[in-house]
Amino acid sequence: MSITAGEALAFVENLTNDFKQHPEHLSDYSRQVFDYYDTNSDGNLDKNELLASIHYFFRIVQNGIPDDFNIDESMVDEIMDKYDTNHDGVLDPPEYTVFLG
Repeated sequence: MSITAGEALAFVENLTNDFKQHPEHLSDYSRQVFDYYDTNSDGNLDKNELLASIHYFFRIVQNGIPDDFNIDESMVDEIMDKYDTNHDGVLDPPEYTVFLG
C-alpha cells in the first residue's frame, strides 16, 4: 500500500494533534519507535540508531527522503548534546520522548 505525501502529512498532523490532546500517547508511540530502532536491544539509542529513527520520520513526512537530505555526524552530535540530559552518549526512552515531543 502506498500513500501520497498529502496523506502522510495529514497522518503526521493528526498524530501531532493527538499528542497535544493526549500527551500519554506520545510516550506510547515513542516507545514503540524507540524499541524498533534499538537494534542492539541495550535499552538506549546510540548515534546510528538515532539517525535511523530520524530517517524514518523523514520518510513519513516527506513520503521519501529528499535527495538533498543529509544529516552529518555533527548534526547528530548537536541532537545528542541537547537531548542526552545525563550525558552518557546515548538516548534513553524518556530522553527520546522529549526529542520527539
